[in-house]
Amino acid sequence: MNIDTIDMAFYEKIILYASGPIINVFTYKIAKIYNFEIFAIINFYIAVLNIFPIIPLDGGNILKSVFEIFNNKLRASKIMICVNYVFILIICIMMFQNPNILKFSFIIISLRGIKEEKNNILNYKIRKTYLKLIKT
Repeated sequence: MNIDTIDMAFYEKIILYASGPIINVFTYKIAKIYNFEIFAIINFYIAVLNIFPIIPLDGGNILKSVFEIFNNKLRASKIMICVNYVFILIICIMMFQNPNILKFSFIIISLRGIKEEKNNILNYKIRKTYLKLIKT
C-alpha cells in the first residue's frame, strides 16, 4: 500500500512507519499470553526484520524521516541510497560466511529501495522545476 507522505509532518511519518513494528510486537505479546507460540515467533521476527534501516522497510522510512528533519528531502533520499548500498555491502560480506536465501532477499529489498529513492529524487526535481515554471 502506498500512502502519499509528501505533505505529512515528520512526526506523523515516524508514527505511521513505527506503527507496523509496534503492532507486530503487540501481537507477539498477545500470542504469547494465549500460547500461540508459532504465531508469536513469526510476529516477533517480522517486527525485527521490519526495523532494519533500509528503504522500503519501516526502519528505513523512519530513518529517512529523521534525516528529513535535519536536511531537505533530496539530501535525505541521497543519504538513504548510501545507507542501502552500505547494507548491501554488509550482507554480501556476510553471505561469504554463510549464504542463505534470507540474506539474498535483503539484497533484493535494498536494491528495490535504491530504485525507489532514485525515483523520489527525480520526482522531487521535476516538481521543483514545475513549480518554478508556474511562478514565472
